[in-house]
Amino acid sequence: MIKKIKAAPGVPDTMKILVGGYPFKIADGLWKTIGADGFANSATGAVEIADQLIAA
Repeated sequence: MIKKIKAAPGVPDTMKILVGGYPFKIADGLWKTIGADGFANSATGAVEIADQLIAA
């Protein structure tokens, strides 16, 4: 899904995908395996990670 989203027409190369949820909490590194740009285990964490991703 992530590959299809990033390859879709009009999607900028700079777009980042952040994931979260229980599967990503219990499977260390799963977010990397599926091609996401980051993982957060809470809403607050998601904001922090998103800030870091867009600043990079």
